[in-house]
Amino acid sequence: MRKLLAVVVAFAALMTLSVAAFAINGVVVNTKGKPMAGTKVFVYADDKNLPEKSNYKILRADAKGRFSYQQRQGFSHYYFAEVNGYAYSMVYRGKANFKKNVRIKLWPEKKIYGRVVDSKGKPVSGAAIRIRVFSFWDSPADERKQLKPWFWFGTRVNFAGVTMTGKDGRFTLRHIPNTSQFNKLQMRLEVKAPGHTLVDLSFNKKTIAKYLKITDPLASTLSGTVYLPGKAGTAPEGLELVSTYGSPKTGYRQVVTKTGKNGKFIFADLPTRLVNITLPTQGRHYTEDGVIIPAGPVRQWTLPVIANVKIKPEQKNHIDLQLVQGALIRGKVVDQETGKLASGGYINVKHAGRADTNPDNVEINSKGEFALRVPPGNVRISLDYARMDGRYVSTRTPENLDFTVANGDDKSDVILKFEHFSTNDDYSVMSKPVPAGFELKPGTYQLTWDPEVDSSVGGYYLGRDNDKSKFKMSKLPKLISKNPLYMSVPFDGLGDDGLLLALFDESKGTGKGFDIAYVDLNRNGDLTDDEPTKWTASKSYATTPWALAQSRQGTGAEQTNNPVMISWQISSGRSQELLRKGGWKGTIDSSKGPISAIVVDSNNNGLFNDAYKYNQGYTLCDYVYADTNGFGRAVALPYLESPQMLSQGTVNLLAGKGYIVKANAAGNSITVEPYTGQFGTLLVRASNIAGQSGVCRSLNVTGEPGRYSRPTVNKGAVMLPVGKYTLSYCTLELGSGSKKTALNGIVDKVITVEPDKQTVFTITGKPKMAVYADKREVILTAKKSEPISWQINIGDSFKNVTLSSSGKVAPKVGFDKSGAMLAVEASGGG
Repeated sequence: MRKLLAVVVAFAALMTLSVAAFAINGVVVNTKGKPMAGTKVFVYADDKNLPEKSNYKILRADAKGRFSYQQRQGFSHYYFAEVNGYAYSMVYRGKANFKKNVRIKLWPEKKIYGRVVDSKGKPVSGAAIRIRVFSFWDSPADERKQLKPWFWFGTRVNFAGVTMTGKDGRFTLRHIPNTSQFNKLQMRLEVKAPGHTLVDLSFNKKTIAKYLKITDPLASTLSGTVYLPGKAGTAPEGLELVSTYGSPKTGYRQVVTKTGKNGKFIFADLPTRLVNITLPTQGRHYTEDGVIIPAGPVRQWTLPVIANVKIKPEQKNHIDLQLVQGALIRGKVVDQETGKLASGGYINVKHAGRADTNPDNVEINSKGEFALRVPPGNVRISLDYARMDGRYVSTRTPENLDFTVANGDDKSDVILKFEHFSTNDDYSVMSKPVPAGFELKPGTYQLTWDPEVDSSVGGYYLGRDNDKSKFKMSKLPKLISKNPLYMSVPFDGLGDDGLLLALFDESKGTGKGFDIAYVDLNRNGDLTDDEPTKWTASKSYATTPWALAQSRQGTGAEQTNNPVMISWQISSGRSQELLRKGGWKGTIDSSKGPISAIVVDSNNNGLFNDAYKYNQGYTLCDYVYADTNGFGRAVALPYLESPQMLSQGTVNLLAGKGYIVKANAAGNSITVEPYTGQFGTLLVRASNIAGQSGVCRSLNVTGEPGRYSRPTVNKGAVMLPVGKYTLSYCTLELGSGSKKTALNGIVDKVITVEPDKQTVFTITGKPKMAVYADKREVILTAKKSEPISWQINIGDSFKNVTLSSSGKVAPKVGFDKSGAMLAVEASGGG
């Protein structure tokens, strides 16, 4: 087996305050890792405050394919390579991604030839052909390789992004990657010629050919005059108008024009079909060429959408438009719990001036305010996303505001509330360790019911999706859908005791997506006496509004009855997952003073201290989340890496000490006890794996005392309670310098950690590879790499090994003309 290599380009960070830049050292290589000398590299800095031409620079790679660049801080950068005989390639670096080098890999070029003709077969000269998207991949699980330089750079820097047809209508598409070894391909072409229809074509691996014949018929025009309200004059010069056409299957396209003198306008090169005419969105937006149009001031008038205008073929169509005064809407976006204003973001507004498929996207300013003018009619306002204190906020079930406005209305009291679920900071709780010397103080602590505690993060529960649930419902409402969904979800009891019953329907008929739920909120089995929950249908993803359901906590004499807020997550129009809000919250004492704590019913059955079997045979339990690392508050995130996640009934390790933490069944009290058992240490290392040795970088262990995650081992031993363990996950790092390779796998061999001793476990042995049993047939093709599912083991203990150098899991096998295996191409090269 050839060594697995990963090419790592050295990179140095240089912070120069005077120019606010740092050094980027990059390299351009081909698919075999060979340096590409003399490659032209375009660097584009996405600085909106400078003219477009000031934002890019052209570099040349040296004889070893290397280049350097002083990247400006605070801006996204695009690194784009071009060289004869190879496909275009681009690497993106975000604003904060200044600690990484730039490595651009070039694919061999494939040329595609073709010809553009009109509807009579005559050649069309001067047609601009642009590749909008080019993607190639093997399977949905693979990382999709997508080349988008034509979109981002075609009009910005004006180089080789557009191919023009000659007098005979012929063209050659160059710098296309040769993707013959990939199973799937998608290419989207745009053809635009003066006086001809804008043609948008999509190809896959079966339909694309080396020679393409494209028909581009003569276009139609649509012209007219835009008048002010009441025809009190014509619209000012420079007013933007948008003509939209298309469908959900083919995608929507826009043609933009501006009024000239006396309100005159003309849309050129329209296709023969129905179009809609609107004003552009009132928020900041992009043109199809990627140019940013900033948000302008609130309009003084507006235009109702002109829908389904029929464009006659190859004719000069005419229509006059009249603006209306409309209604001014002003409002604020606030956190419904704290009343704090958002500090940025966007709202979506559906109104009579926009098609339902393309709502207005209006900016929220730093004071949480928004404003826009809409035509008279129905209005729906929803939150796109929000920022709080400059940070993106994750929200749950933002409310929709629905109302009706008339001409001349000034509606200034709009308050859009959202539920603040989490920010990016919440996930940083896992990176903050428990401080040295931290201790929990033994004792029993009482908690109080908090209706705002998110008690669904411990584990969403997918209910029973079948007709058996129907028989548990004593009375059903009248349904419209031919395929309603009956569900029963474990809610506040074991087995069938305590099931929550729900029924999902499509109010507009089969195939439109669920948009109404009948939930047994009062828990009497009758689904007709509760107020139904309604929302906007979606075939992709939707979250229903919150509803209050009767619920109980615990059993016996200590049982409590606190109602729970519930909501449903709907994915792909069908699957339902239950979210819950309401739980126990309080404080427990520590050496750092009182710290906040939350008790979570992880399996959502109404008991707060039970254990249950996981689908891999592990025994899991409910959890207590406590602010053990001084984050500032308890954050309930379902990750074993979180130092705040305390399991019940097993040993919890905090700052070198052990604790047993237990809640009662009702969840309203927590008992903390010191662990009085013994400890040992475990050191995992690698030796002589394909001639290489290495260290353990991270591991998860599962055993009698509990489950423990160490995301960063740093080559040393980890302290564990005495007992027997298996490594449910382990990352080994082999080699050194630029030849490091990471191996991920499990160790099913039992490892015993003994009292006051260091247990050393060495992973060693020959790599063993075998085709998975479910791969019954492999078709061998000469000079082609075939993807095959492999089972990789090392020695007799390290199982189900994957390679993480470049994200690939399944290596590929190359064959010669006779079908003999030539080589294995694995992650990291080789």
